[in-house]
Amino acid sequence: GCFCFLQRLMTPAKVPVFYPSQHGLHAPNAEYDNGVLVQYGDVPARIEQIKAALMALPFIEVESCATPLSMAELEQVHSPEMLNYLRVMSEKSKEEGNGYYYPSVFPGYFARGFGVNESRVLGGMFAFDVHAPIGGGTLTAVLQSAASAISASQVVLAGKTTVAYA
Repeated sequence: GCFCFLQRLMTPAKVPVFYPSQHGLHAPNAEYDNGVLVQYGDVPARIEQIKAALMALPFIEVESCATPLSMAELEQVHSPEMLNYLRVMSEKSKEEGNGYYYPSVFPGYFARGFGVNESRVLGGMFAFDVHAPIGGGTLTAVLQSAASAISASQVVLAGKTTVAYA
């Protein structure tokens, strides 16, 4: 009895880690920092290093992401206009083979009310700085990352664990 209780205290339960396997689809080479083109800091290798470090721990269990989120689920957090913006910019990047679109102008709050297709300054819509390039795989990568976060929260809310990581 007592030994089993102590063993349970000393042996952590498995911690689910939700890993977005398509995160590498968003992999810009560079970003602008104070007007200078520098190496992009948030590279896919960083996520792989985090995953490898976590997997080395005996109490980590890597989980797959939930099914892709519906537009209705996404619109509970983000505006339909912003989601459409990400879709349009990702598609434009694929079609034009431009690599990544970097925001260089920011049309401001009022311009966001106009439809994405009417805007002539797409690159700066919904952007707060120039550190957020959008490429052909960006939409897929961010949607899977969102699904990872939702998956982690769902297992906690369902009482399956008290901690999860996405």
